[in-house]
Parts: sequence; structure tokens; C-alpha cells
Amino acid sequence: MKHTKTAALLLALLLLSACSDTDKPVVETADSAAGTETEVVTESPYEPDSLPDDLDFGGQVVRIGYYEGGQMNHIGPDSETGDLLNDAVYMRNVRVKERLNVDIELVPHSCEWPDYRQIVLNAITANTGEYDAWYLWQYDFANSIVDNYWLDLQDAPYLDFTKPWWATDYMEEMSVDGQSKFFLLGDISYGFFNNADCVFFNKNLVSQFDIDPDSVYQMVLDGKWTLTSLREIAKNIYTDVNGNSQVDVGDKVAFGIIGGNCAVPEHFVFAAGNRFSYRGNDGYPVLDPINDKIVDTIDTIIDLFHTLPTVVRYSEEDTGEANDLWRGDFAAGNSAFHFEQIGYMSHWRDMEDEYGVIPFPKYDEAQETYLSLIHNVAYMYGIPTDCQNVEVTCALMEALASESHRSVMPVYYSQVLKDKYARDTMSGQIIDIIHDNPVADFAYIMGLGFHGPIRYMCNSTGKNTYASETEKNMKKAQKQLDQLIEAVESID
Repeated sequence: MKHTKTAALLLALLLLSACSDTDKPVVETADSAAGTETEVVTESPYEPDSLPDDLDFGGQVVRIGYYEGGQMNHIGPDSETGDLLNDAVYMRNVRVKERLNVDIELVPHSCEWPDYRQIVLNAITANTGEYDAWYLWQYDFANSIVDNYWLDLQDAPYLDFTKPWWATDYMEEMSVDGQSKFFLLGDISYGFFNNADCVFFNKNLVSQFDIDPDSVYQMVLDGKWTLTSLREIAKNIYTDVNGNSQVDVGDKVAFGIIGGNCAVPEHFVFAAGNRFSYRGNDGYPVLDPINDKIVDTIDTIIDLFHTLPTVVRYSEEDTGEANDLWRGDFAAGNSAFHFEQIGYMSHWRDMEDEYGVIPFPKYDEAQETYLSLIHNVAYMYGIPTDCQNVEVTCALMEALASESHRSVMPVYYSQVLKDKYARDTMSGQIIDIIHDNPVADFAYIMGLGFHGPIRYMCNSTGKNTYASETEKNMKKAQKQLDQLIEAVESID
């Protein structure tokens, strides 16, 4: 599901004034052979938005609520700090506010993560029009369309979903009927692509086991990076550093896992080309979560996690301490592979060993492309049904998205991910592959319950009871789907 121009183009665009605040031609001067200056006009490589040039909202204030847990960096830093991404987002807002003559008031909410959902929904239920938009994440809010909290923006003023800054394919996958659009995702927030999955690998460590890091990259480029090839490499990577004859923290291992609710298994499942739902002829989702391939994929993950004697288990439960051990062991150079979202590249900035970036493995070589699941905390905007300023809010969303496409995403993608965090040029090439193949399906996005049991089977029990557990869940999942369909069809 592609949602922007290709990643390779983004890098080229960066060379052509990526932080320009207009779509006007760039005019440069050059010395001619006769010694006189001539003008060289370079057309902007960016598609212009469709907003009228004379939009002026007279200084109107648009209030956006957000969770005070680091999200301000995504949507509106207070000032320039010298950090590339911070300053790109800050200047985006400056340009958009000036362009539309609006003011943006960001309203933080300090609370526990699970409490934010109720704060948001209570505010909308109060029907005061206090907020014009909310900054949200998919996991807790995608299914909140059931009770009519959000405007369907499909035909909203100023929003143009034919433009490359909107993750239109993903938004349509999120949609009940394949058309309605209750949430805005794409270049408007780098928090969307930040949640694409990837595999980090320690180049120094694999070299110690006679694996050429370049051969790992080449395996990916040749389409041969599969679940089988991961196992073949992983089975040979182990050193009992402390000599206690146990695989534990501090040993040199293939990779580590965490028990319980850790989300890694579902990323393997989707990367292997599996789905829990598809679209019927009427455009509505149809649940189809049980087939031989997905059962076989889970068997393979269980084999990787529980049979290989080169894998360390950090905890039986998914805790903050376990996650710190898991990430810390990779950063310390003790695990060869680490399965995360691409936004975690920032965690390895001070890592001494060299690391590379590759996608999650394919099911087999016959699979056409590598697929990168967008984790279920992908960030998005929603405009509540009690919004009193729909026109200006929609114009602001379109302007923020188009300006992000021109000035934030090239910085994030090329200067931050590729230049600042990546350790080699090949990682940049692989990031292109990850960027161009995001995936998810309706059932996963809406949290209909199929991925949860997979986590516990693969992380903890080591027993594949997927078919029987999914059969038991089908009635509940179908009821949830029916409620979502009814809710959308009841909207005037």
C-alpha cells in the first residue's frame, strides 16, 4: 500500500530545496560562456495542493488535543532547537499558520496511556466544541467509530485524498465500507511511518560467525530473505560468554524474545503475507482468519522462538524491564537480530557495533514483495463530531499534510533515518523497500482479537492452538464487525 511518491524520489527531492514553503519554481543564476548571468528555472518536484491561494481565516484558533507522552514532537514543538526533525516540524507549523492566517493551540493531556481514550471520548460526548481535532493512535481509537465520535471526512471541504501525502490505501483499509474516512494518516505525521516494522542486525556479531554482512543485504535484494533463511543463519550464532551452560542475558545469541503480550509475532505473520480479513464484492470486510498458510507460519515462528538453542528469553511477561533488557542487549552487541519498528533507529545512535536494517522475512521466495506491518499504535488525526470549525480545521489538516510532504518527510526520511541513524548506504536502500510496502488489514487495525492469542502462542506457550482459539473467537469478532458496519450505515 503505497501512500507517497517512492522513497528514491524523496531523496532526489531533498536536493531540490526540500524545505521550500511554496510550490513555485526555484530560480538560480549561472554564468554563461559570454560571462553574463542567465536564469535557470527548476520546477518544484512536489505536487501542489489544491487549497485556494487566497484562503484567510482571520486569525481563527484551531484547538488540537494530544497525549503528553512525547507526541508534541510530532505535531508542534515549542521552538527550534537545532534538531533537524524538531525544527522541520516547527517551521512547517510557522509556514502553515502564516499561509492560512490561523493560530494552532495544542492542548496536552497528562494521564496514563489507557486513560487518554476516555478523556477524548468524554470531551466529544460533552458536545461543547472545545476541540477541533485530536491527535490519536490506531490501537485505542480506530474502533471508536461505533458510537459516532468522528466526522466522516470523505467529502469534507479542502481535503484532497488524491494527493500523495495521504495514506489513502491504508485509510481505505481502515474504512468499514472502503470509502468513509474517519481518520487522517500519512505525511501529516511522521508517527505513521515510524511504526513500520523492520529487523536490525549487528554486522560485527554476524561477522564473528563467518556471515558477511553484505551477503545479508544481498539476500534481501535477491528476494531470498525468508523465514527459512533466518533460521539457517540464527541456528549458528551462539557463544556462552559466562560459561554457565545456559542461554541468558550477556551471551552472544541470535536474537531475544519476551513472553506474554510482546507484539513481535504478528509482524512475522503479516510479513509472510497473511491476513485476517479481506474485502467482499460489496467493499465490506469479510473475516477469513483461518487457513493452512497462517497456521504454518505460526508453527515456524514457534520453532524459531522455542526450538533454536541460540535464542535468549528475557522474561515470561511483557514488562518495561524486559523490554529494556531486550533492547539493551542488542545495543550492547550481544544479539545478532532485533525485531522492532523503524522509529527505534534512534535508540542505536550510540551503539558501538555497526548495525544494518532489513525488512522482516518473507514466507518463502515465491512471495513477490517484502511486507512491513504498520504497528497498531500508528498515529493519526480525527475531527470530532462536535467540531464547530470544520472548514478551517480541514483546511489546516490539508495544509499541514502537504507542507509535511514537502519539508518534514524528506528531512525525516533522508536526513534523519538514512543519514543520521543508518550506518551504511545499503541500509538506506533497504529503508526504501520498507517504506514502499506498508501493510495491515481491517481486522488487525480494528483489534478484532485475532493477533492477541498469536502473541501468547509464539512468545509463551510454544503450542499452536491458533485454529481452535480463533474458531472460539469468531462469533465475538463477527459481532464487533457487524456493529461497525451498522454504525457506518446509520450515519446520515
